[in-house]
Amino acid sequence: MIYIEKDKLYTEEFSVLDEDNESVAGLTAEDFDINLYNDSEENVANITGGIEVSIIEVEAGIYRVSFIPDAFGNWSLYIYSELYFSTGKGESFECIEKVGEVSGGLILN
Repeated sequence: MIYIEKDKLYTEEFSVLDEDNESVAGLTAEDFDINLYNDSEENVANITGGIEVSIIEVEAGIYRVSFIPDAFGNWSLYIYSELYFSTGKGESFECIEKVGEVSGGLILN
């Protein structure tokens, strides 16, 4: 589990590889299905009144996901790509008031 802070931007980078283990460049957020569940187990990703979850490409085949949690408790982020990882990749978070150092990352291999 990764500890994150309420109202503070969380970012993590991940790679996308094809069946030949080659980096996949040029994807946008629309190429992924993104689910972010808050402590009430509601999917709040990119909905009206929810949490904006963005994915951008930072270099060829390397992408950065980011969001700002707005409440304390347990959160889960899952990212799916029908072409590259249809079973999904994700991580669980505990949103707390203050973290000495945020570490860890999405299990995206």
